[in-house]
Amino acid sequence: MNDLMARIQTYIPLILFPGLGCFMACFLTMVCIRVMPVLGFIDYPGGRHIHRKPVPKAGGTAIVTAFIVVLTVYGLMKFSTDNNYEFIEKISRKVFLPALFLGAVGLYDDRIGLPAKWKLLGQILAAFVAWLFDARMDVILNWHLPVYLSCAFSVIWIVAFINAFNLIDGIDGLASGLGIVSSSCMAVWFLFTGNIGLAVLCLTLAGCSLGFLIFNFHPAKIFMGDTGSMFIGFVIAVVGITSLNKAAALSSVMVPILAAGVPIFDVFLAIWRRLSRRMVNKMGPAVNSGTRIMGADREHLHHRLLDRSQNQAKTAFYLYLMGLVFAAGSIFLMFNIEKHPALAFVVVLSAFVFVIRRFATVEMWNSAQLIIQGVSRPKRTFLISMIHPFIDMFCLVLSFVLAVVLFSGLNDIGLADVMTIVAIPILGLHLSKCYRVYWVRASLHNYRVLAETLLVSFIIGGFIAYYWLFKESVSGYFVTMYIFYSVLSLSMILGERFALRYFESVMLKNIYLNRFQNSEKVSNCLVYGAGVRTRLFLNYIAVRFQDEPLRVVGLLDEDPVLKGLYVHGCRVLGGSGMLEQIYAKDKFDQIIITVADMDPANQRRVIEFCRRHNLTLSKFTLNQEVLLYPDKTRKMD
Repeated sequence: MNDLMARIQTYIPLILFPGLGCFMACFLTMVCIRVMPVLGFIDYPGGRHIHRKPVPKAGGTAIVTAFIVVLTVYGLMKFSTDNNYEFIEKISRKVFLPALFLGAVGLYDDRIGLPAKWKLLGQILAAFVAWLFDARMDVILNWHLPVYLSCAFSVIWIVAFINAFNLIDGIDGLASGLGIVSSSCMAVWFLFTGNIGLAVLCLTLAGCSLGFLIFNFHPAKIFMGDTGSMFIGFVIAVVGITSLNKAAALSSVMVPILAAGVPIFDVFLAIWRRLSRRMVNKMGPAVNSGTRIMGADREHLHHRLLDRSQNQAKTAFYLYLMGLVFAAGSIFLMFNIEKHPALAFVVVLSAFVFVIRRFATVEMWNSAQLIIQGVSRPKRTFLISMIHPFIDMFCLVLSFVLAVVLFSGLNDIGLADVMTIVAIPILGLHLSKCYRVYWVRASLHNYRVLAETLLVSFIIGGFIAYYWLFKESVSGYFVTMYIFYSVLSLSMILGERFALRYFESVMLKNIYLNRFQNSEKVSNCLVYGAGVRTRLFLNYIAVRFQDEPLRVVGLLDEDPVLKGLYVHGCRVLGGSGMLEQIYAKDKFDQIIITVADMDPANQRRVIEFCRRHNLTLSKFTLNQEVLLYPDKTRKMD
């Protein structure tokens, strides 16, 4: 009975204080709606703002005040055997005092407006104060940081989270809703590790954010402003540092990042977008940087989704769902990364690649422009060929380290042993002349030689490692570890070469066409024929995608066996008799004939269809221009 009462006392705060925070934040938000306009905290429409009438701002003060008051009450009351007062004393130093300074910066910015560099300086100072009061990143993956690195990493970590939530606060209810998702996910993490106090803290932040969200959801009656968004990011950053120091595993790093997945991903895209655009502009003829890294734009995640849906509520719900997916991935890591590290690594990497391909279209196009302009210069192409040995060495070392970490069957592996194992494939690639291949335009034969060279090198390296390097310390894990290292290295090296080839021949075109999807600059075409000449035509438009941008909607072929199949990467939609149905489903601007000899009846049918719908009809031909005829009357010496 006593144990039951003790458990009830322990877990009551998980419900009581978040509820109290929600109620208090709700009440204070109603007060702010009336008071803030009187004090001059009003956000007027215009510029990058999407609201159409003046709205009170700086409502984040309700979240900050409710959070501090409720946690102070929690510290003064005892619900378990833990010393709550000692807990709240530590939190007051780590969170409350730096948060007051950060809140002052946010209030000043909401009222007067601060330049980006001064706001960043205020964030850095708040993060430094938090570090002084023991919000320190001391351990990362079992690596104990020296004082100067602890300070630098802690400040960067906190400032990154602050800006993540500050930048995502662009539509009604988004920052507060994602704050609920992130803090709730962190609460699950602390419950999983048995830290009830920090779980109460995170749930209280979620409750305060929920109380504010009631008035902040579209159509918003008040905005939280920088005061609230920076505070939410700051609190999640500080409790994330606590989780880093409590556990040395990879999950301790990934859980806070995935918990705040949407804001962190948006910051990553913003830096990538602005940096790549700045470099592209510098390489242009005007030599103008154009875009500041700390500047503002209207290409954040919520802006892109809002442009598609034209509905703030739908956009917010979509990003809430995306945040829940990140949170689910975070919880998946909690329970699986220690038992199944390889599976967790693959799941997280696959999710990252999917999100990049789905949402980073603008950033990918900027990077594509940068590569196009760079590769077009001889010095840059020479550089690409020269850096392959270093890329291969990085892949080999990374694969070996991951293999040792994941399978951890060998001890006392020295740097000399690692370099010996890595040197064997590098030497093999040099001897097989793989580094004399221009991999941007490599053939299948080059890939076969590369794969064979690596396989032979790994076999030789395995014998050397087994019989000479680790003969005394070898264990049953060695074979599994070495096979994993070999497969991962082979995949990474081949993948890097294939990525170059794929990027140059396919991906650049797809990025370009997606970038100008709704532009009149891109023409949709239907290709008649599915033979070898069609393959030549597709290769032709893939090379000239900037000069003659064409999007192939599908192929036409009279062979009924091919209908519905993919030929040369395009789907065969049917024969010429189905032109009306195809046009009704997939609108196109022109038909291009690639067959050499076309049946007259089919040709008349296609011509009549193009006349009826006012479409362009053309034929792809292969022309060979002879520059010099030999003089056959001249005798050979």
